[in-house]
Amino acid sequence: MFDPYALIQEYFLQNGVPVYVLYKPECAFAHVDFILNVGAHHDGAQDVGLAHFVEHMVCANSGLDLAASKKFFGSAGGYSSASTYHSGTRYGFKLPVHHVRFDEAVAYWVKAVFKNRLDGFFEREMRVIESEIKRKYPSVAHMNMK
Repeated sequence: MFDPYALIQEYFLQNGVPVYVLYKPECAFAHVDFILNVGAHHDGAQDVGLAHFVEHMVCANSGLDLAASKKFFGSAGGYSSASTYHSGTRYGFKLPVHHVRFDEAVAYWVKAVFKNRLDGFFEREMRVIESEIKRKYPSVAHMNMK
């Protein structure tokens, strides 16, 4: 539950991206999220699924496939996830705060979200998103993702 009286510290990365930290020493787990304020709402009329496509590209270019990601975070007692919603896209994980892999988990998502080029799996992920849209939204005639 959100605590309206919590002390949240705000930092900025060199590129201007804000980082918000809520530290609670009594918590054994940490949730770390990278939230980009670009979501389905920002897709153009002919670009249905573009934000979701970018989510897939970030995850594909992270260096771990889905099974390896589940194994990495699961073996540490946590999980990793990504989701695109109306107004944004979220990438993140939950892990025990003092786990030896915690810093490695942060580096995994920082690399995926901010450092890797989004071109390694372009055709494959475009086909995945196109098939998802055709299956979920059969009334969408077509989209332009190129």
